[in-house]
Amino acid sequence: MGTKKNNKNIIAWLRFGAKYKFYAIVLSIIIGAIFFIGFLWKQNDYAIKAETTINQKIDITPSEIRSIQDIGQWEFLHVSTEELVDTIREHFLSNDRLTRIYYGSIRLGIDLKKFDPKQTKVANDTLFATLPPIEILDPNIIDEARTRAFIEEGNWNAADREMLYEQAKHKILQRCLTKNNLQVAEENAKTQLGNVFKAMGFKVVVIKIEKNKLTNK
Repeated sequence: MGTKKNNKNIIAWLRFGAKYKFYAIVLSIIIGAIFFIGFLWKQNDYAIKAETTINQKIDITPSEIRSIQDIGQWEFLHVSTEELVDTIREHFLSNDRLTRIYYGSIRLGIDLKKFDPKQTKVANDTLFATLPPIEILDPNIIDEARTRAFIEEGNWNAADREMLYEQAKHKILQRCLTKNNLQVAEENAKTQLGNVFKAMGFKVVVIKIEKNKLTNK
């Protein structure tokens, strides 16, 4: 009787051990599957993040180019001055004299209609842009409505007044088109247009302005 009972106990333990081993194998498979799925999820998440990083490259769009060109003339420095110009015509007994005061102003800026998108380059979040040169936006630099005759003795015709006008224009250009004024206009242009490009999403903006043909003759 004792031997049969012992055999039953041994069989029971063997059956329990077999079941435990089966459950352990199943549990191991489940845990392994969970880790494998987690690994794949992390790999997929990393790939998505990497792809997102690559797609974050900023570029200047055709609509943004048009919006810049539509700005047209943008003034970056306004310089005003006045010039007294005179001329004397000598005669045997007397002299004719014409002295006039001219008020002039020069608007220095860039005509953005001339902006060429081919002169821009994008590298990640940095924009390199070459802009049109600083120029005089309005060729009518003398305010003729404010021109006053200071001295007018003798007879002077329209040609004489035109000659004096050209002298005044030359002096105003000479006084206003200084190297310092041109540099100030360029720096203002780089700052303000740099802010425009940064508003488009570029973190770093490097602006170069074409050399102008303005001279202070």
